[in-house]
Amino acid sequence: MKKLFMGMSAALVLCLATSGYAETQNVKVSGELRTRGYQLIDWKIPNEDGTLTKETHGWFHTRALVDVEADLTDNVMVAVEIEGLGTWGSALVEDPSTWRDWSVNLEQAYVKLSELYYTPLTAKIGRQYIGLSTFLVTDAEKRFTYDAFAAALDFYPWTVFGCYAKLAESMELDQDFDIYVLDVRYEAESFAIDGFVIYEQEDVTDAKPLIFGLVGTASPLQSLDLHGEIDFEMGDANSSQDLEAWALELGGAYIFDAAWEPAVSLRYIFGSGDDDPADGKVKNFNEIGEYDYLGYAYSPIRSNIHIINASLSVLPMENLTLIADYYHYIQAESVAQSMGDIIQDNGGYLPLTNGTSDKLGNELDLIAEYDYSEDVSTQLYVAWFMPGDAYSSPADDTIVEIRGEILVSF
Repeated sequence: MKKLFMGMSAALVLCLATSGYAETQNVKVSGELRTRGYQLIDWKIPNEDGTLTKETHGWFHTRALVDVEADLTDNVMVAVEIEGLGTWGSALVEDPSTWRDWSVNLEQAYVKLSELYYTPLTAKIGRQYIGLSTFLVTDAEKRFTYDAFAAALDFYPWTVFGCYAKLAESMELDQDFDIYVLDVRYEAESFAIDGFVIYEQEDVTDAKPLIFGLVGTASPLQSLDLHGEIDFEMGDANSSQDLEAWALELGGAYIFDAAWEPAVSLRYIFGSGDDDPADGKVKNFNEIGEYDYLGYAYSPIRSNIHIINASLSVLPMENLTLIADYYHYIQAESVAQSMGDIIQDNGGYLPLTNGTSDKLGNELDLIAEYDYSEDVSTQLYVAWFMPGDAYSSPADDTIVEIRGEILVSF
């Protein structure tokens, strides 16, 4: 796999450097190599009969990204990003279709056209990340790319962004999945505000959700940052049910002018839930493409939940950051369901709640981040999740996740 990955990267650079040599002004190669080790202790695995099996297991995972950007003629740029990822030891797995197999993916492939027709219009066409201010669509972990047409008009302090993305294409069955985005942003010196509309159309289930959102950030003081977001989902959840859901996030962070630069942050997160699935309305809030850690061990979805998060960080050394994160989870509607987010690294905490209590539990995460150099950073965390009365397992039946990471950027 390593030879294949290096060969593809070399060929890509060579093609960009030679095919349009007379037109190419600059070629930039960058990327990252990230290796993570996981250890899950006393993890609860649901069985078909409703019982739980307690397991402890660990693995190593590597992801490599290689980005090539080529500036062609004035205001024309082409970008390609290749990703290789897999779990250590996959060579010993007989079935290559298992989750332990290595893979090579084309994460980005787009052309960017700037100052179109001598206007402040920029367009990107092809596979790309769509980074918006909303938590609904985020690329912090570089997990979600979209095949899209995107355009932005920059009339500072105003910016207008529009996007059409295709998530699925079925020419034979005419069952597509498309997303349309319109975002208007106003940015001042100490605050910024975004208003956006997102429309999805999924032909398989006839889902046509329409999402309206408002995002704001502010820095009233040099050491104080505030943020807030509220989203409303409506339209058709499927061919027979309406969608009525909403979500909220409020938070702030303050850095003290003292030794070790202590910083505290508070967040409140809410996602609506559904207490009556038979009323013809879906009230569970649904994310689009979010990859956000809301507790490393518990890894909950942002739906049918209240989350109170408090964090404290210090810098005892120039290159060392220590963080303590506390999470308190409450189910918005006491119903039996799995609260785990299956797209997270650990697959989420999957046991069903009992539907008789809203006390989901508490989590404490301790994190150490050390920058070995400008190019190499490391991270180690230990996360404890303590289930509450919403789970049939005893309240002290704690699960633990330990993760270590080394990240090399170039």
